[in-house]
Amino acid sequence: MGNTASTNYKVSFSRSYRAELYRLTTTKFTIITSVVLVILFSALMALAAFQSNIPMPFAGVTIPWKLPSLLLLIIGIGAVTSEYSQNTMRTSILADPRRGRIFSVKLLALLSYSALVAILLLAIGVALLALSGNTTDNLDSNTLIIYLRTILMLLGSAALGLGIGYTLRSTAGSITLGFVITELLGLITLIPKPFFQETLPPFIFGNLGNNVTSSLTILGLENHFDPWQALGIFWIYPLIFLVLGVLRFTRTDI
Repeated sequence: MGNTASTNYKVSFSRSYRAELYRLTTTKFTIITSVVLVILFSALMALAAFQSNIPMPFAGVTIPWKLPSLLLLIIGIGAVTSEYSQNTMRTSILADPRRGRIFSVKLLALLSYSALVAILLLAIGVALLALSGNTTDNLDSNTLIIYLRTILMLLGSAALGLGIGYTLRSTAGSITLGFVITELLGLITLIPKPFFQETLPPFIFGNLGNNVTSSLTILGLENHFDPWQALGIFWIYPLIFLVLGVLRFTRTDI
């Protein structure tokens, strides 16, 4: 009987994933941040769809990408730092001593949840634009490809938050660093040197996001990179912090 019970309650990746996804989706911090995101994004799209005199293509739904990017980053940070602040990370490690699996499970749960949120936001934007009739085109395959790239980019923002959270382990410090990377990094282009004003700008977080979502093309400007290439460069940001985060999580004390 004892062996049977031990087998039934053996820790596995799938069980850990379901537990982590449940914890993420029922955490007050995640729920509040997600509700705020949906309300703000819906308000922005409603204004653009019903109050603007300028028709918008369906691809324009991705233009306010910075709002979901920032709030999904914050959700990613909170998924980690809340455990440190509430001293529950030790409990997680006692339940599953394989830290690499804990990290992977949390990342996969976050990406799953972020994908659902991103799809919901795009669906809201499309619905509002369709209801208003204030659009210049139809929902075609090219637009759907832009939506796919945008979703993958938003997953990168969430992963960036997770990586920063594991690296710094402080909610305030992580949100500050995340805000600097996503919103203030572009200020470095004010340095009066050719490298900062000519070479670096296309690689700035915000500029890459505009490139990925084709926001510049929609506004009549030119992209510096192919959008898929820009997406790959964009993901370098989260990958750097994911590596730093997993190294600190697996090799240092909690």
